[in-house]
Amino acid sequence: MSQGSVYYPDYLKLDTLLNAQELESVKHGRPAHDEMLFIVIHQAYELWFKQVLHEVGSVMAMFADE
Repeated sequence: MSQGSVYYPDYLKLDTLLNAQELESVKHGRPAHDEMLFIVIHQAYELWFKQVLHEVGSVMAMFADE
C-alpha cells in the first residue's frame, strides 16, 4: 500500500486555523487592537479543553476495560 506525503500545514489545517479569527470590532468599524489576542488565547484554551476531554475519555475507556 502506497502512502502519499503528509505536509505539516495540511495536516494541521493551518489555512483554516489561522483564518478562524474574525474581529467583530473591525466589522463594526471600530478596530480594537487587543481583540486578536483575546480571540487567539480563548481559541487555544478551547483546544486545550478538547485535549483534556480526549484524555479523560481515554482513561475512562481504560477503566471500563478492566
